Amino acid sequence: MNIPNVTIDVGGYKRRREDFLKRKALAIARVVIETKREMSLDPLTEKEYKIVKEALMEQGKVRIHTVGSGYRKNVIIAPR
Repeated sequence: MNIPNVTIDVGGYKRRREDFLKRKALAIARVVIETKREMSLDPLTEKEYKIVKEALMEQGKVRIHTVGSGYRKNVIIAPR
C-alpha cells in the first residue's frame, strides 16, 4: 500500500524559511568573499542544507561544507 507524502505549510512558513535561508547564505557569502575568512551558519536540517547549497552553487566564489555530525552539524561557508 502506497501512502502519499503530504506537506502542510501553515501560513507559508516553509516558503518564508527557504527565502530566509537563501538570503542569509548569500549575505554571509558576500562577507566571506570580502574578508576571505570562513563563517558558519547555525545548524541546519538536511533539507535546509540543500537549500543553502543550491543558493551558493550559483555564487561560484565560495564553497560549502559541514563540520560535526547529527544535530550538531554546522555548515561552513568558505572562500574558494
